[in-house]
Amino acid sequence: MADDAPTTDAAPATDAPVTDDAPLEPAGQKALEAFKERARAAERESKAHQAELDKMRAELDEVRAGQLSEHEKEVEKARKEADQAARAEVSSAYQARLDAADIRLAASKFADPEDAILNLDTSGLARDESGNLDQKALTGALDGILKKKPHLAGGLTNGSADGGLLGDGVHAPTREEQLAAARKAGDVKAQLRLTTEQLADLATQ
Repeated sequence: MADDAPTTDAAPATDAPVTDDAPLEPAGQKALEAFKERARAAERESKAHQAELDKMRAELDEVRAGQLSEHEKEVEKARKEADQAARAEVSSAYQARLDAADIRLAASKFADPEDAILNLDTSGLARDESGNLDQKALTGALDGILKKKPHLAGGLTNGSADGGLLGDGVHAPTREEQLAAARKAGDVKAQLRLTTEQLADLATQ
């Protein structure tokens, strides 16, 4: 007798999975609505507080701006004045260096060109369109200094290559005359230089 085929029990039915979209019980739905309302109220209150805070900050900034405006004007004025003064100082120093260079080039008749710079007042000298010293006026002024202070001359004599002329037909003084003038003027620097030159000449003889 054939054995009967084995039978299996049918799988029990399972409930459908629960999702977030599943409807809540009336009590749960009521609680959720209450929570949402409290959240919306808190958000409205937060926005109101932020708006009030922004308003207060704007008012404070306006007050500060009003209080600092005069101070800022004074600071800006002082800054501009300092900037202008600095620019003028730099410009003046630069022009002084240019003048000194021109004087050195024109002071070939001086023993020491630095003496020409120290003794020449450039404030009254004519200048060209570029602001540089007028060469004719500069030469005349330097010759005028040598006429008043011949001991500053570079030791030209009547037998020198250019005839010892300082300008306007005036001859440069000899070293002895320069030394005498230096002693009279109390120019110790010129005296030392001229004495050194005399000694050097004697050593080569």
